[in-house]
Amino acid sequence: MNLVDDVDLVLPDLRWNPHLFHQTADVIHRVVGSSVQLVNVERGVVVEGTARLAFVAGLKVLGGVEAVDGLGHDTGTGGLAHATRTAKQEGLCQSVVADGILQGVGDGALTHDGVEGHRPVFSCGYDKIFHIGKLWFQTDKGTTFRCYFREVATFIRFFAFCIENRPIFVPMKMLVLVPKVTGRVMYVFDLVLEQLLGIEYDLTTDFEQFNTFEGSKLHYGMQRLGDEPFVKAVDILFERHIHEQSFRTVEFEGTMAPYAVYGQGNLLPFDVFAASFFLVSRYEEYLSQVRDQYGRFRAESTWMFENGMMQKPLVNIWALALGNKLKAIYPNLKLKQLKFTFVPTYDVDAAWAYKCKGLYRTLGGFVKDLTSGDRERIRERHQVLRGKRKDPFDSFDFQFELQKEFKLKPIYFILCGDYDTNDKNISIRKPAFQALIKRLGDYADVGIHPSFSSYLDVDKLRMEIDSLSEVLHRPLTKSRQHFLRMNLPRSYQKLIELDISDDYTMGFASQAGFRAGIADTFRFYDLENDMVTNLRVHPFALMDGTMRDYLNLDVEASFALATQLVDGVKAVGGTFIYLTHNETLGGEKRWVGWPEMYRQLLEYITKAPEP
Repeated sequence: MNLVDDVDLVLPDLRWNPHLFHQTADVIHRVVGSSVQLVNVERGVVVEGTARLAFVAGLKVLGGVEAVDGLGHDTGTGGLAHATRTAKQEGLCQSVVADGILQGVGDGALTHDGVEGHRPVFSCGYDKIFHIGKLWFQTDKGTTFRCYFREVATFIRFFAFCIENRPIFVPMKMLVLVPKVTGRVMYVFDLVLEQLLGIEYDLTTDFEQFNTFEGSKLHYGMQRLGDEPFVKAVDILFERHIHEQSFRTVEFEGTMAPYAVYGQGNLLPFDVFAASFFLVSRYEEYLSQVRDQYGRFRAESTWMFENGMMQKPLVNIWALALGNKLKAIYPNLKLKQLKFTFVPTYDVDAAWAYKCKGLYRTLGGFVKDLTSGDRERIRERHQVLRGKRKDPFDSFDFQFELQKEFKLKPIYFILCGDYDTNDKNISIRKPAFQALIKRLGDYADVGIHPSFSSYLDVDKLRMEIDSLSEVLHRPLTKSRQHFLRMNLPRSYQKLIELDISDDYTMGFASQAGFRAGIADTFRFYDLENDMVTNLRVHPFALMDGTMRDYLNLDVEASFALATQLVDGVKAVGGTFIYLTHNETLGGEKRWVGWPEMYRQLLEYITKAPEP
């Protein structure tokens, strides 16, 4: 980490020119070797030395380095006013010198005043050094080092520079003591501490290192050792196999949480890391064989649904609660600033209701309408095909207007599989459909919408990806399964095999809310192979069809539900992903009023927050 951004102290050959110590120059940064934090600034006692210039660490510019590290060890330069007095050894960034510039490369032993003895850090045989200012720094490894200044002006100039150019000092990492470092432990700590809270951390199993560490720290284990911040652990993160989980549920700050723990000194009444892993890894989906008519895991079988927590971003809420607890213990701990994000997504299951269907499909449609006696549909189909009426599914101009008005950055997922019972889009070989796809690609990101029939069929899915990629003239990296038909871990394993990096399927068709209990992107953890993958999962919170077809909500009730979910995501600074279709935004028949509702929702989402 760079200690100073633009201007750092340069130490020339101070052995004969100590008065140059206060010079500054716009040169290579002084590197400490680990992140540092300004801990304290204080005035030191004026001390006079009579020996040649010598550092406690024995630094000799343009020459060798001789360490002064023994108890009461004199510098050996003769005439030293006061020998360095040592109370204990302390690790410190070891200095290497080239042309007078210090660069940290590791840890070395350095003398340290256990009780401040006001001895000189460096002294001169013929010149007098006055230790006026002293800066204390602390590295992320818990070690401490100090900078001494010869003149008051030097100290003031350096300190003013630091204040003027903030942020200069990088907060040190938190040290986390765990019984064992496993893939699951690293995964969930990365998610909760680093991604959601913005806390950089190191894991350790060394109690002595943890005990002597002077910075912020957290103990995650089975039993508390002292008065350290403590989260009691259960077994799930230290296992490798998948089995039925037995846990108690506890109420916590308006939510329910699994893996309740008991005992004194726990920061939270449940294992927040185990609970987060259980939800985000979709652990329970590996165990239950209950599926709906399309082979999908049922939302009603989840722990969240059973406890009424489906519509709360639990992992985000729990992470913020943990962060607040840690912040209360370590006031200088910097947490990630909350930032709400909205991502509109559109599934193009059928670009048009009547256009470009081909002769046989068009004739079949007329016959079906005649058989059912649907004269209105016959008239509508005829008018669209003659160009006298706009196709009811063609809402793309309306979508482009919304994108421009609200500065949206949407993602389109295009179904381009062969025609089948549940795959009824236009053939990707049709020039008109290709032109539409290219137009969409000009306005937004485009991803593959794997067909119903390509479910777990990697060869068929590869053909669909290649076909769409060929039209767009670019590789595809985003995906969302048609019908939200997904099997864990098989579906994701197939996507990884085909170089898909981002999936947007994580959500339920029958229920609104958060399938993985989180309103943020996360990396897929493959429980079958017990490993984290590079596939990024983007969970959506709400789909138009969920409200209209599964929950049987009207437009007003749907808007109320949508805003409720948006408010919940805004409260935790998460990402709200909405799923809709071009058919819905056509606003005809069963979708009357939905385009207006969508515009109203966009206004609600993008409005400036209240002061």
